[in-house]
Amino acid sequence: MPEQLLEVLKLALLALLYLFFVRVTRVVWVEVAGPRLHWPFRRGPAGEAAMLGIAEPPRRGATRPADVGPLTAAMVVVAPVALAGRRYQVNDELTLGRASGCHIAIEDTYVSSVHARVFRRDGAVFVEDLGSTNGTFLNGVRVSGPLLVPSGGQVQVGSTVLELVT
Repeated sequence: MPEQLLEVLKLALLALLYLFFVRVTRVVWVEVAGPRLHWPFRRGPAGEAAMLGIAEPPRRGATRPADVGPLTAAMVVVAPVALAGRRYQVNDELTLGRASGCHIAIEDTYVSSVHARVFRRDGAVFVEDLGSTNGTFLNGVRVSGPLLVPSGGQVQVGSTVLELVT
């Protein structure tokens, strides 16, 4: 066989090997990223969070504006259908996760042991991701810090969706 043919075959083999590794990496990434969101809009930059009315929590000791949030609030399960309608009162703090010590225990492989928390501060309700692998979403936007949950706002943890009802 001529040397040029061997060089071409080597390059073809390297290209196939490269494509194989790219495909394997993509499959692993999709598996780690978790379930796709079922929201009517796509995730976007932080500017989208402002459009949705998501705000940073007030600082401790700050005065509470009259329209900050509800005085009584509950998280109601919207999905999955088998758990729909379950209601959890938001007093000081609710933790969500697979661990039995969580206030809302969720049997889902995409949910971390202690995944997120929903808490009240100055009368308003906030959600915060607790370093979960697959993330927590508020109205389709990934939660990176404590975010204000508006009335009717939906929090997604794994395939479980909870809605804030006032």
